[in-house]
Amino acid sequence: FSSGFEFSPAGRVRGRIRIGYKQFDTREEGLPDFQGLVGDTAVSWTVFRPLVLRGSYRRDVNFSVWSRNPYYVGNSWSAGSSLYLFRKRIRLDYTYSQLRNDYPLGEDPGSDPRQDNYTLNSLALYIRIKRTVGLGLTAGLWTRQVNVLNWDAERKFIGFNLTYEF
Repeated sequence: FSSGFEFSPAGRVRGRIRIGYKQFDTREEGLPDFQGLVGDTAVSWTVFRPLVLRGSYRRDVNFSVWSRNPYYVGNSWSAGSSLYLFRKRIRLDYTYSQLRNDYPLGEDPGSDPRQDNYTLNSLALYIRIKRTVGLGLTAGLWTRQVNVLNWDAERKFIGFNLTYEF
């Protein structure tokens, strides 16, 4: 169950705010169930004509493919900005994101529960190709820290993408 509202797409503040309650029944004796609040929020604010500030927060429970854990609770947030140049033909974006996945169980019985932490810094350049469509080049740094199994990692990436929200 969830409820919320959306801002007008024509206003200076755009986006949505939703909050809800979710139950996850594992259906297996001895495994923990989940009951709690979830939410999905993404809001942008046009500060002045060429500058837009963005923020988001999401909390949800998801099925896990990790062998000992039936689910994980994901909490993520991001903040960023978009700068429009040359009569809104070009857009520069910066986004900082953090994500934490909390698992109910550890790798071994009695061990600390698994926790994954991700951080993403990305910079993008978009060129408008249609009214609301832009072609982008994105570069960034992604890091992962996991409290078990020594699965920490750091990756640099670059890629092309298409956005329908220019």
